[in-house]
Amino acid sequence: ALRDQVAQNGALISEYPPDLKAAVGTFPRRNRIISGLSQAVVIVQAGERSGTLNTANHAKRQGRPLLVVPGEAYPTEFAGSYRLIQNGAKEVHSVADVLRFVFSTSEETVVEKPDLFSEPEPQKQVLHAPSKKQAAPAAKARLQIDLSLFSEEAATVYRLLQNGTMQLDELVLAASLSTPDVLAALTELELFGAVEKGEGNYYTCNA
Repeated sequence: ALRDQVAQNGALISEYPPDLKAAVGTFPRRNRIISGLSQAVVIVQAGERSGTLNTANHAKRQGRPLLVVPGEAYPTEFAGSYRLIQNGAKEVHSVADVLRFVFSTSEETVVEKPDLFSEPEPQKQVLHAPSKKQAAPAAKARLQIDLSLFSEEAATVYRLLQNGTMQLDELVLAASLSTPDVLAALTELELFGAVEKGEGNYYTCNA
């Protein structure tokens, strides 16, 4: 039934014939397709010998960004996760982190990579800082926000940020919304470049 629903609303891709029963040996090949179709692979939990590491290995070979949600420091359930981080995977803590990474500009992504795999070159640091300062005014000048395109919560948060930079806790109080609702609204706005997150959970309106 699930297969039929997927076929009606999306696409089914498999290396196996439709009548083949699922078995342990079929999952690694399925994982290779999943990682290959993905813009990035997020590992939520991986033990020392977790099958999830199979997907992570496929992602590395395919050149897909590998993101890991860290768990508790020492439990065996997250041993594989921490090994991936030690080997260069990017650590993420929220959906917003993932979206910022996936939808970041190519320039920002290039600057991030040295932090993961090697010491950053001084020249890249010097070039990156002024480019962000120069790009910000241009983006704000041409950005036009149609609030009708956003959810009611996102529109409320956006109007509050038009009055000035606010911290997450301040937005929750001012918007009279729950923290998850505000975070979802901010993620929605960030996807379209309407707001920008700074240090200390401070958010700024881009228009």
